[in-house]
Amino acid sequence: MDSLPTFDDDDEQALFDSVIKYQSVDGVIKPTITHTTTYANSMIFAEKKLTKLAVDKDDKINPRRYSEIFTLINHETMIRHYFPVSEFSPYVELCFKISDEDKDKIKTGLEWLDIETKQEILEKLRTDLRSDRFRKAIERKKKAISKNKQSLLRYINALFEYRSRLLIIRLDLSYESNTERKDKYKSHTKDEIDSWGQTARTHRNILIKKLGKQFKESFIGYVWKLEYGKDKGFHYHMIFFLDGSTCREDITIAKAIGELWKTEITHGEGVYWNLNADKKRFEINNRVATGMIHYKDIAMRNNLVRMATYLIKPDYFVRTVLPDGARTFQTGGKPKKIKAGRPRN
Repeated sequence: MDSLPTFDDDDEQALFDSVIKYQSVDGVIKPTITHTTTYANSMIFAEKKLTKLAVDKDDKINPRRYSEIFTLINHETMIRHYFPVSEFSPYVELCFKISDEDKDKIKTGLEWLDIETKQEILEKLRTDLRSDRFRKAIERKKKAISKNKQSLLRYINALFEYRSRLLIIRLDLSYESNTERKDKYKSHTKDEIDSWGQTARTHRNILIKKLGKQFKESFIGYVWKLEYGKDKGFHYHMIFFLDGSTCREDITIAKAIGELWKTEITHGEGVYWNLNADKKRFEINNRVATGMIHYKDIAMRNNLVRMATYLIKPDYFVRTVLPDGARTFQTGGKPKKIKAGRPRN
């Protein structure tokens, strides 16, 4: 059969980036590997093996080739623990939906399972992987993500129609792990997550409102993506668009916004990562997408599109689904007026 559609390298890297935690150490923001990183790895490795299992033509499957699949099934309880309000990729969900009887066999210890039992479990999975229902589930997943991507591209293009130069600010905003807030919600029950989520949304709304007042007409637009995991709690990935004809010094502005989040809005509980100050990380692959971008600079605009769509890529593997049905991704409103002058080609 034809190979099944799955993730690409960007999806994989975006998932890793979304679960790495950034903490303030002596005033310096540093990345920290978390438990969710381990389980993100488990999902990625298993999905790669599941795509191979789908096209495996052997009558008797060799279980040694697919140990990662059994590991994923063994990790289900912990994955759901660390991603308590998440929807997973069709491949991962397929593994989690195997019979309780098969799960119990795996949990007793793979070293005790005979080859025939392992083969039986893998053969059931292979049959499901080859079904039309499963293929359609993947297509629906990718279609939903593509819809968000197209909406995002239209929004960015509209902003460049409105202003010829945009100053791009990119920040990750979250909460310190040792705050009273994190301790208050440490059990991560549905009600606690909902309460914390409402607070995070309030903080976000206050931030955007303050930026609108501070920059006035120079505040052109924004994109935000909200995610949740047990290690990081609620955290935002944000892009702000400022009028490049009136605003300069992107690193300074990004820092000021981060400090606003950290001190005034979250009252010391917030932490931020200023990506504008970390351009060297992206210069290696010529993928800098922050700072000043002119509408004619195709390379930089392509980098911006890549950076923006990068925000929604983790949704392929792990999509945050809030208990109250609140949105986890949004762009600002499109400019009401197109700038006067000769139309651009």
